[in-house]
Amino acid sequence: MTQQAALLDEFLAARVRDCVVRLRDPVHGGGVFTGFFVSPTGLLITAFHAVARRALDIPADFALELSRDNRDEIPEPWRTVRVVWKDDWYDQAGDWAVLRIVHDEPHSYLPLRKHPVAQDPLPDCAPLRIYGFTASDGGTPGIGSLNGEFLRLVPERRRLRVAMSIRGKGQSGGPVIDLRSHSVIGSAIGFRDDERLTADTSVLDSALLSRLDTGEDFDALATAWRQEALQHLAANSSELMLASKNFAPPPLPRRFLAERAVVEQITRSMKEAPGVVLHGAAGSGKSMIAAEVARGLPAGADGRVFWYDLEVLANRSVERFLRTLGLYLLEKQGSVELIEECVSDGFAQDTQPAREIAAGLLRARPHVLVLDNIHNLRRLGQEDLLDILTHLASTAGRAGSRVMITSWDQEPEEWGYPVHEIEGFSGQETAGLLGLHDITVSESALRFIADLGKDITCVEQFVRSPGWRQAVEQGAYDTAEPAELLRHWLNRYLGEIPQSARRILLSLAVLGGPEPTELVREVAKVGDFNAIVETLRHSPPLIRESESRLTVHSNVSRAVLATSDAEMISAARGDAADVYVAHKRFLGGARVLMEMNKPRSTSAAVDLMFDNRDAIIGQGNARPMRHLIDGLLLNRQAVPESKIPRLHVIIASTLNINGEFTRAARQWEMALTLLDDKTVEAAATRNRYANTLRMASRYTEAKEQYEQASRIARALRTHNALRESGWANLGLGKLHRLSAEYATSVERYEAAGQDFETIFDRDGVIEVEFGLGEVRRLMGDWPGALEAYTNSLEQAQATDNLERQGYGLWGVAEVRRLTGELEEAHQSHREGLRLCQEVGDTRSEGWAFLGLAETARQSERFDEAEEFYAGALKRFTETGSGTEIAHTRMGVADLRRVAHGELPVGELEEILAVYSEKQLAHPRIQCQILLAMARRAEGKERKAKKLLTRTAKEAAALRLGTEEALARALADSPDQTPPITLNFP
Repeated sequence: MTQQAALLDEFLAARVRDCVVRLRDPVHGGGVFTGFFVSPTGLLITAFHAVARRALDIPADFALELSRDNRDEIPEPWRTVRVVWKDDWYDQAGDWAVLRIVHDEPHSYLPLRKHPVAQDPLPDCAPLRIYGFTASDGGTPGIGSLNGEFLRLVPERRRLRVAMSIRGKGQSGGPVIDLRSHSVIGSAIGFRDDERLTADTSVLDSALLSRLDTGEDFDALATAWRQEALQHLAANSSELMLASKNFAPPPLPRRFLAERAVVEQITRSMKEAPGVVLHGAAGSGKSMIAAEVARGLPAGADGRVFWYDLEVLANRSVERFLRTLGLYLLEKQGSVELIEECVSDGFAQDTQPAREIAAGLLRARPHVLVLDNIHNLRRLGQEDLLDILTHLASTAGRAGSRVMITSWDQEPEEWGYPVHEIEGFSGQETAGLLGLHDITVSESALRFIADLGKDITCVEQFVRSPGWRQAVEQGAYDTAEPAELLRHWLNRYLGEIPQSARRILLSLAVLGGPEPTELVREVAKVGDFNAIVETLRHSPPLIRESESRLTVHSNVSRAVLATSDAEMISAARGDAADVYVAHKRFLGGARVLMEMNKPRSTSAAVDLMFDNRDAIIGQGNARPMRHLIDGLLLNRQAVPESKIPRLHVIIASTLNINGEFTRAARQWEMALTLLDDKTVEAAATRNRYANTLRMASRYTEAKEQYEQASRIARALRTHNALRESGWANLGLGKLHRLSAEYATSVERYEAAGQDFETIFDRDGVIEVEFGLGEVRRLMGDWPGALEAYTNSLEQAQATDNLERQGYGLWGVAEVRRLTGELEEAHQSHREGLRLCQEVGDTRSEGWAFLGLAETARQSERFDEAEEFYAGALKRFTETGSGTEIAHTRMGVADLRRVAHGELPVGELEEILAVYSEKQLAHPRIQCQILLAMARRAEGKERKAKKLLTRTAKEAAALRLGTEEALARALADSPDQTPPITLNFP
């Protein structure tokens, strides 16, 4: 159980103690029964049969005895309460009754489910819990509970059938809680001697009780209850407590910001436009200006400011942002919907509902949204969160809210906001600040300080430094050159620090953004590292530390780089590149090498990305790598001509992962035109080009490229050529597999395996094992398939290859699905989908959705299956994967037949034409079986039998034993219309 689930369970248990009570009839006897309050005004629900004898005269006004749970294990004394009961406040068949307890208001109440089960069905096996008193003599002080599961609605009896055994007579009338929503869906009917594993309960919901004349708004009560529960969660969940600290604006410093003209200018602009972009260098005062402006706007003056700082590493995830926004709206608007969605079980897999809720809530009331340091998202290629922020900012702006964005970089025009350049203190403002400190300097010194004033933090530290004031009085700045002034300022600003401290600062300046402390230690290579870092954090504060990451303060980086000689900087960058590579952070190493701005280092950066592009993509860094390459292509003169083909190869690889196969193919072709066709690099490029063509379902062209790559590799006979021979064999094995030529496919895979094992290529072995798993699965060899998939998965885990881990999980999940282990299959597909989303592999996401859809279809969860099919189709359409689109359509067609009795003959004929055109024999056979069954359902038995007989012969020729047996059985048994378990190649 997660911490959040445990906290909600804790909250529910506390409320149950306050509002679930035991009752007894002092006149007629009959033992103890249970009731529970559903309003704070004394409205109580219990079992009809327990109070029926007291209700002969309606409206009734009679007495019962009531006692509550006692946490000290001493029974609370029985006391007499007066009860009011109206003539329509019961359902004898459903066995529930509503009572009003007069002058004995409860401490709390339980919320009712909003919609009737008949209109909004509970999912199969939804977790339930019944609370009640189990002792008939009334001596037990505590409330008992039973966990169970929902089975079905029994509409003719107005009851629910649940999988639990009510073991005590005192539980009659106790609440039945849906543990997913923590709301009441019914009440216990009572102990039955003939039922051991199942029981019946009444059916309750707010729509039902709202028809009674009780004067209660049950939906409003449920909302208030949920709000209280989520406030308990927010106050006690460590994760949410951390998120709740994120949305408060930074405290305003004691500066004269409010008097600056730029604040007034931006405030005026915010009255005319829904948002602004504050653009400027680090330390120029963007955040402080945004805080000052926000405070002066109407919504800001009322405290409705949502501040989100993207400099904080943990804040750069979609989930963290939506949770933080949910907590903010819970605090400011009392809105529970968003945070409720954010703590739901399916939130991590699908954040779309939360995004829609957030948009709706932001339209309801004006706020000030400040998105601070948004440049971090573009630089790291985190487009998902950026897309959400863009959409929500636009939504909020249309509803009267105001948006401020701060960025180091020029933001694209898609925001549609005016841009304000923030340049720190102007010369006049610098002079004013100096005047506040009674400092007078020469004109040259003032110009220098005004330049430093682009970083407000630096200039304030500067003017408050006693050592600097002494230098001014001695005329140190009267005639110095700018470079000398900067060096002099650095010495004064940093103090007379040792060379080791300067080395740490230079390392941080070279590394750039926040980096792990241990990585900085490796680059700096200084003794007593921790003590020096602690000094630099405080005396004065030159570096920041957050979440075990270090970063250099603003202008200090510029000053350190400006006052260090070129050799020192190059050496630091070289060390940084080595450390990045040692940590397998190849992209960071490439960036540092490129910043040296030398042909040799740029060439090394290209080689580093080229040689490790699969690892970089596997780490989820395809987009950031693409940004670096785009920068090189804009400055081609800095790249040696021999490296240009490699740039096209890297771009093609990043396009492949996004499923943009047509664009990727053009990049492969451009690379091939620049390469000598008798080299290993040409063979490698043809292999990758063939992979793209295969994924785009262009199989004939793919086969030509694989064969050409194989010929080049065999002619060269080198170590690297052997690797490319392996990849060519692997590709041809995949094509033979798609054509259902399984024996030939296995031969090709085994040949590839021999090549890879000869040169100890683990990545190749991972691919071969996965391919053998695919063939064995399609041949119905489940143990062999599971063994091969598992080998592939374990090898991928050993090399931290997330992309191949996703593939391996898919294969394991499919074997489990095809062998009837549906719950295990669902979990494996879910985990595989998460990995594919982390990597950004759109096509593989589609395969995960397709596996989930087939699993749900086999489990007869048809609504869920439709949603998963839609997810698969969306992704395959985005990537232009024609074969996979046909697979998905075939699954949907059979779902329509099985779930809705539809006859999708035309749809199946179109799919069959696709398979025939692409010469995909195995899915064609499966499609023919489905088509025959659809024709049989139309009453065209002769056509159906003829097609099944032909299909059985074709399956036998292809050695597809499972399909052959199924086709023959269906041909011989006209009454059979079973669901088909699809096995996709």
